[in-house]
Amino acid sequence: MMDIRDFIQRLQRERRRCFIIHGNPMTGKSRFAHRMCDHLGAVYINLLDEFATDAVLKAHIDTFTPERLKGYLIAHPACGQLAVVDDMDFLWLTWPERDRRKFLNIVDRLSRELHPDSTPDRFLHTFFVFFLQSDYLVRTAHILDQDGRSRVVSLSELYDLPSRMKPSCQRS
Repeated sequence: MMDIRDFIQRLQRERRRCFIIHGNPMTGKSRFAHRMCDHLGAVYINLLDEFATDAVLKAHIDTFTPERLKGYLIAHPACGQLAVVDDMDFLWLTWPERDRRKFLNIVDRLSRELHPDSTPDRFLHTFFVFFLQSDYLVRTAHILDQDGRSRVVSLSELYDLPSRMKPSCQRS
């Protein structure tokens, strides 16, 4: 079992900071995402809600590629801090396999692209955590940190976080 706080603290020393937490449907991914935000002061991005409430996003849902998601997140106000991206299964499950592989590649490279020496300081602290439904591609993805440890973690590998009486989770 792993403590998510220790995992994030270790990744803060690296250039590759984006990672995936996955689990089967109805296993508590969203609950864990909220608790993670509460404990770590992260920004919570409910991607499904953002698409439901933004007319431009809604109009392009069927053509929203992994590259467009990357651009959306880089431009998002949460960029520059720890951001938890939840409820993105509606995209993941509709993308063909080649797009899902592109997304995994983006997760692997995203931090490196955000951290060149010329980028503004806000990018130096960017950390995206993606919550996804488990499937073969996610479970077998090889997204590694500099020590060769996986940045794709099953929810079942993590210690649960206790709930707090007053949530401090920031909503985007």
